[in-house]
Amino acid sequence: MILSVVLTAAVVLPVANAAGGPTIETKTLRLTLRGDLNGPASLVDLRTGRDYVAPEEPPAGLYRLNLGRNPAKPVRVLTSLDAVRRQVRTAPDGSFEIAYEHDGEFPLTVLCSASSGPKGDAIGWRIRVQGIVKEPLAAIEFPVLSCTDKLGPAVDDDAIVYPHMEGVLLTRPGVSIRKGGTVGDTYPGTLSAQFMYYFDAGGGVYVAAKDAAGQSKALVVQRQGKALTLAVRHLFPSELSPAAEVPYEVVWSAAGGRWEDGAGLYRDWAERQPWCSRKVEEADVPAWLKQPVVFVNFSVRGSANGPYATATAADKSLLKYREFFGAPVVGCAFGWERNGAWIGPEYFPPYPDEPYYRELARRLKERGDHLHVFTSGFRWGVRKPMTENKAKTKPRVYTDYDSRARFEQEGKTGAVVRADGELDFTQPPWADNYSLCAAAESARKVLLDAFQRIHGWGVDGVDLDQNIGAGVSPCWNTKHGHPAGCGRWQFDAVSSFLREAHTKGRKLNPDAFIGVEEPCEAFIPWIDLYHGRAFTDTRWPATGPGAVSVPLYVYLYHERQPGYAGWIDAGFSPAGNVRVGICRAFLFGMQPGVRINGRPFDLLAGPPTEEMKLCRRTFTLFKRMRPYLLLGRMLPAPTVTGAPLTRVPGKLVAEAPAASAARATKGSLPVPWPVVQATAWSASAGTVCYAVANLCGGSQTVQLRAEANGMTARRVRLTHISPDGELILEPAATCPAELRLALAPWEVLCIEQTPAGNGL
Repeated sequence: MILSVVLTAAVVLPVANAAGGPTIETKTLRLTLRGDLNGPASLVDLRTGRDYVAPEEPPAGLYRLNLGRNPAKPVRVLTSLDAVRRQVRTAPDGSFEIAYEHDGEFPLTVLCSASSGPKGDAIGWRIRVQGIVKEPLAAIEFPVLSCTDKLGPAVDDDAIVYPHMEGVLLTRPGVSIRKGGTVGDTYPGTLSAQFMYYFDAGGGVYVAAKDAAGQSKALVVQRQGKALTLAVRHLFPSELSPAAEVPYEVVWSAAGGRWEDGAGLYRDWAERQPWCSRKVEEADVPAWLKQPVVFVNFSVRGSANGPYATATAADKSLLKYREFFGAPVVGCAFGWERNGAWIGPEYFPPYPDEPYYRELARRLKERGDHLHVFTSGFRWGVRKPMTENKAKTKPRVYTDYDSRARFEQEGKTGAVVRADGELDFTQPPWADNYSLCAAAESARKVLLDAFQRIHGWGVDGVDLDQNIGAGVSPCWNTKHGHPAGCGRWQFDAVSSFLREAHTKGRKLNPDAFIGVEEPCEAFIPWIDLYHGRAFTDTRWPATGPGAVSVPLYVYLYHERQPGYAGWIDAGFSPAGNVRVGICRAFLFGMQPGVRINGRPFDLLAGPPTEEMKLCRRTFTLFKRMRPYLLLGRMLPAPTVTGAPLTRVPGKLVAEAPAASAARATKGSLPVPWPVVQATAWSASAGTVCYAVANLCGGSQTVQLRAEANGMTARRVRLTHISPDGELILEPAATCPAELRLALAPWEVLCIEQTPAGNGL
């Protein structure tokens, strides 16, 4: 690897612990390497003077090489500390290249370079390894940034923005992550984006992979001693090679003290990538998906005379939801599979039969409603437990369904093979599953045939469920036509499958769409809709040390890909409080998804519950604010003052902080939330909306600050909009403007900000 600048002669530096290595400076950061070249000696934020680097001895090293067939279980790990010679070449602009030479069993040369880039806004890193002959190079962790485990005087406001599914904050990471602990989700799939941001109120440091091609990787956070190391783990096929190179830059930068500041750096880059080539308003998305709809999950299994037992009964039942919400509904048929929920690919004939779905789809479409079903993705369910035993305290008891023989005959050739040569077999509470390889022709065919068959019934939506973010497992069976292990082939296999399923589905049904459980940026061009849970708190999918959900994916991609809240009930809502879930889904521009698995959303069991009435009110306002909440772009959250804080969502009483990483109160948060929350949005016309919700049963009075948010008008009109009507609060205000808002219990409202009249 050769730098694009003229470098000075090589300098061999002595092994020393003090700073003394090369220095490079950008608009926001000044990096100085250690004298022994084993990582940063300092990384200073030029705006605040903060040094993010931990004074760690011994150093963590600048890179880690995982050698062997399995990146998770390497046979040998080499770091920059193991190099016997280190040489640096510097350029007048501060760019540098370092050659690390290893000898002995693995005589490798590792070339690392850093530059400030043409705009001087970030430090860009590249790495190449030469001389790999004895073992595959399964992974490279580079560059390794060893940060102090406490930013500022206390850890309470420290957090890491981590793109796990729709996004989490790993709060108080210097305490929450146990010593020696690691966080390391993979992309594309479980990670929906490719950056981390370690920050507090004083600012933060940003680490991102600038990869537009879907290369396999992990974002790794480790707690080592008094340091938190942040690194990108670049994953490679498990094949012998004379050289390996990471084909993209990893960048370091710095920004402000909100999570949106780090996300904003990433969004600026992401919007220029292939997956952002469309907006929902302009995209080839079925027209009805560009209008507000309500998703209603109902079970097709039940008594012979039940409300969904026949197509006629189901049609009448779903009509009640359409009439209640005053909008189209998408009926999500749960348990449609022949052998029960989440048992595939032996879906057919469906339960109760194929005519049920043809007739119900026809009836719904005649009045502008739609039908949607979920598949189990790239999995072969061979047995089904009688009941879910999540605690695994008793032996599994199975139904009489047994597909092991058929799997051996038809499915095994397309199954995922692990690095140890065994098939990838899992036992979640609902099934015994073998993973299928997305590159295997037999596996692709069985799932593609299922998609086409379902679309052929007139069913509009088919979901790639359980493959979180459309991610698939690495596979070591090269007979499937891919390299062994991890690699770019995983993205290629999934994207080509989705492209084919999408194209063929539209030919069968112009209203057809492909859905997925939890989103990932890499697959936006082929996935029309995702169901997510950004509205939750610490419940799944918000997992990880100190994890609390934030609407990161919504912030990055709301105007690029529609989604809905699946599902707003006690299982996903904060602290099990359904009203909090309803309000937060509204705040985050998520269309409501209700699951009829209990009284709150069962319209047929009696009069509408208070939860259903609140859901209708929020959706009524959502419809009125469609240019923002359905099609708009999320902005940094507005400043709201005067609201009390709570650690138990839905309650007014503020809980004391937990004495340890474990929360002291069931359902409580590791960091407090304000009971009044707000989000900001811009429409394609350039106007602005603030969505506000009171998340408790007591009245609240708060101050909201209206900012210009990109509007150039000298004066703006501020209009209070509720589900019941609107009122002009300020006909010609100057931003920033302070608004006093009085909110009733569980009230939702919007403030629309438009140019004032008369040319002001």
